[in-house]
Amino acid sequence: MEPTLTDQLLAALMPTILAILAILGSIVTIKLNGYLSRLSDATGVEIDAKHRDALMLGLRNAVLLLVAGRANDPRLNILDVWRTGADIPDHDIKFVIDRVRQRYPDAVDHFGLTEKALRDMAVAQIESVKLSG
Repeated sequence: MEPTLTDQLLAALMPTILAILAILGSIVTIKLNGYLSRLSDATGVEIDAKHRDALMLGLRNAVLLLVAGRANDPRLNILDVWRTGADIPDHDIKFVIDRVRQRYPDAVDHFGLTEKALRDMAVAQIESVKLSG
């Protein structure tokens, strides 16, 4: 059975139709990207997420650095000290806070974090690392 005229015409035009659809898809994507960019600029959502992620990464890295720095000295095995149930030493909390302030000042300033807020976040992150050990 031979292809009909409609089948032949459709086969001949298919590459052109697909090219037009690809161009239209690109135009829609560009327009949508522009709209979403303006929306995120207007709402600040993207900026908040960037600073939040930086802050969380900074807290975690500071705690892990603190643990790694004492890993080679069994007298100072920080995880064992923390697991005893004793209070987390102030100098450990201060190390984490200072490290975050030093490495991520924009995130700290963006959220207007107080010393108490940073302390609470540092303690929470230490507790998280302590539990995951």
